[in-house]
Amino acid sequence: MKQRTIVLAVIGVVSLVGGYAAFGEADIRNYPECHTCGTSRRECSHDRMVVEYADGTKRAECGLHCAADTLLTQPSRQPKRFRVADYESKRLIDADKAQWVVYDNRNQCRGSTVELAFADGKAADRFIARYGGKRIDFGGALKIAYYEAAARLLPSGR
Repeated sequence: MKQRTIVLAVIGVVSLVGGYAAFGEADIRNYPECHTCGTSRRECSHDRMVVEYADGTKRAECGLHCAADTLLTQPSRQPKRFRVADYESKRLIDADKAQWVVYDNRNQCRGSTVELAFADGKAADRFIARYGGKRIDFGGALKIAYYEAAARLLPSGR
């Protein structure tokens, strides 16, 4: 009886973990490519986003920079919720509750700065200790992404 209980417990845990992993990547299966640039969202699984709008539609992006491009070029759309991948686990989390890190990366194809989200402040601090950067909130991260989007998309960067 004890062995059967242990076996059932192990099966239950494996099912939960497998189900969690599948749920965590459901957005990638549903939206495999970035709506803005076409990049594989699996390749950008560490910083991908899903933006939910007031009209009930969703838009899946490879990251904050493409989300900012969309928001800048479609100002009539009203975002209701931003979800972003936790850099470590790759799970989608609420962007407003995330611990954000901005750091300079001149080799980054989408700009000279990168904004990454972390579910845990300690993980953000470990990243900063290893790669540099500083902590900011979601509003600050979005402001940087808007600025870079405007520089790319608007005539004369205005």
